[in-house]
Amino acid sequence: MKQVIIQSPSNIALIKYMGKKDPVINLPENPSLSMTLKDLATRIQLLWDPYEKRVHQMQWEVFQDDDGWKTPVLSHKGRIRFETHFDRVIEWSRTHFGKFNLPYEKPFGITQIQSQNRFPQGVGIASSASSFSALTVASAMRSCADFSLFEETFRTNLKFRTALAEVSAIGSGSSSRSLIGPWVEWSGESVFKVDSKCEDWGDLVLLMSDTEKKVSSSQAHLRIKTSPLWKSRVSNVQKRLTKIKEYLQQSKVESISKIAWEEFHEMHQLFHTSSPSFSYWIDLTKEVLDFIENHPSRYRWVVTMDAGPNIHLLMPRSSMSEAKKIFKEKFPQIKQLIDFCGQGTEIISYEQDTRA
Repeated sequence: MKQVIIQSPSNIALIKYMGKKDPVINLPENPSLSMTLKDLATRIQLLWDPYEKRVHQMQWEVFQDDDGWKTPVLSHKGRIRFETHFDRVIEWSRTHFGKFNLPYEKPFGITQIQSQNRFPQGVGIASSASSFSALTVASAMRSCADFSLFEETFRTNLKFRTALAEVSAIGSGSSSRSLIGPWVEWSGESVFKVDSKCEDWGDLVLLMSDTEKKVSSSQAHLRIKTSPLWKSRVSNVQKRLTKIKEYLQQSKVESISKIAWEEFHEMHQLFHTSSPSFSYWIDLTKEVLDFIENHPSRYRWVVTMDAGPNIHLLMPRSSMSEAKKIFKEKFPQIKQLIDFCGQGTEIISYEQDTRA
């Protein structure tokens, strides 16, 4: 059997992707910027018989959970979305591998696929970002006749990674930012590594609810354009993006914190003022935000939220222990998840030429 195992992390955006120019290819209305995480990740395994020459099919497998990895429950629609993206990447590989001197091999037979997460599903920790970035790399590797060459190209050629990131965005927009790290900008159809002196940061996630959100990110992308605040959204983002990139290069935590606070509040105000309006916040979310706003260490933490009730506090690694203690003492009922800056999607292992 042949096998590839790919692991890809989530990412947390300080400048948000919210609103699409073209929903078919997930073309964003405005640029976004994020920090790539490391261990809050998805692992994708593909397994197939290289000697099977029947028409290709996908077969979903569920293996026993282990070491913190949990198999997500995917709906029929979710599986179709995965399979469609697999086919998309295979076709992309056929037409693009030549640019990177990689040999293409058309898939035949049955490909067994298994997906596992290291965090709760559907609660605003960007599971689509980690899962689709992992799937993109696994699918591309599935269609390469030389795994060793693929791994070397993926590891050493940033242009190849960013090209994969751009096709990954069609499956899930935010997934494009998970293939590289630690700081990434996604603008239009292009993905860029962002220069920064903030390389050793962590993310303290205050997980206030593990209930799956009622309004999906896809629905949120549509609804926000009905908000009266939408008109100024794109210009506001451009100004913040320019400033935050400058502050990342200077490691100005307080300045980054102020922009991030303004940015995520504006995004959630779009939710609150859309038609129909909706909110991801629960009472505990508001209580924690009030506590943060009035705390002396507020500007030592870069606070942000995605489309969910949970709060992320990004900060230099040296500040993490104190922050964990503060929130554990004040809010002992809140589960904490900890992660740090990462370099993006990893090829964990592969088997090239073994026979079942």
